[in-house]
Amino acid sequence: MAFTSSVAAIAGIAAAWLLYVRSPGLLAVLTGAMRAAFLYQLSYGKLFFDPIYYVTIVWPLKVLAYVLRFFDNFVVDGCVNLLGWLPRLLGAMLRPLQIGLVAVFMRWP
Repeated sequence: MAFTSSVAAIAGIAAAWLLYVRSPGLLAVLTGAMRAAFLYQLSYGKLFFDPIYYVTIVWPLKVLAYVLRFFDNFVVDGCVNLLGWLPRLLGAMLRPLQIGLVAVFMRWP
C-alpha cells in the first residue's frame, strides 16, 4: 500500500513538473483538447450535482414548507383562535343572565 501511494505521488509530481516547468505550452494544448470531451464537461459542471440536488431535494422541500406554512397559518391557527373566541362568545351570550336580565332570553313583549 505504501509503495502504491508513493508511486502515485511521484507520478503526480513528475506530471506537474512536466506541465508547469518543462513545457508550459503543453498545458494549453491539453486543456484545449480536453474541453470538448464529455468527461471534462461533466467534471467542470461538478457532475451537475447542484442542479440535480436542487430539483430533487431543495425544490420539493420548499414546496412542502409553503404548504405546511399555509396549513399552520390558516388551519392550526384558525382552530386555536376559534378555541380562544369560544369562551368569550359563550360569556357574552350568558352575561345578561349574570346581571339579572332574564327577559332578554325569554323575549317577553
